[in-house]
Amino acid sequence: MIKLTYESSEPNPFPRNIAPVPVSAARICVDDIQYDETLGTVKIPLKRKKFLGWKKLFFFGKVPVTSEPIIDALLTIRDVTAMDMQVDDVLVKECDSRFTVMVGLHVKDNELYLGSVEEDRGKTLCHIFIKVKKINIEFVDIETPN
Repeated sequence: MIKLTYESSEPNPFPRNIAPVPVSAARICVDDIQYDETLGTVKIPLKRKKFLGWKKLFFFGKVPVTSEPIIDALLTIRDVTAMDMQVDDVLVKECDSRFTVMVGLHVKDNELYLGSVEEDRGKTLCHIFIKVKKINIEFVDIETPN
């Protein structure tokens, strides 16, 4: 189980502008994203695999090794001032409004960004831009009863 909470008033708290939140290659349904303007929160339910380590490849360096089954998780972003979600019709029609996160959660100044791996003729099918007063992120795996 992972529970990660990060809060910072620094404009660029993460190296290389990528937050240390394990959302790379996670699956998100845009219909499940909840933005509450009055509370200033964005809640993003997602499905992810557990990162187990790296596998070395003879010619190509290394690739990540992940687990099965899928883990349900919740990414909560607080102190949100605005959210802009750009979803292409192709994602809605052909991918049932679901996308795979490319690279991870990007942080630049006071803007967070999630983008989709899915594209159509070079055009990314989903962009999510979240502006915040300060970085206040919580990431929690959701326990399922056995």
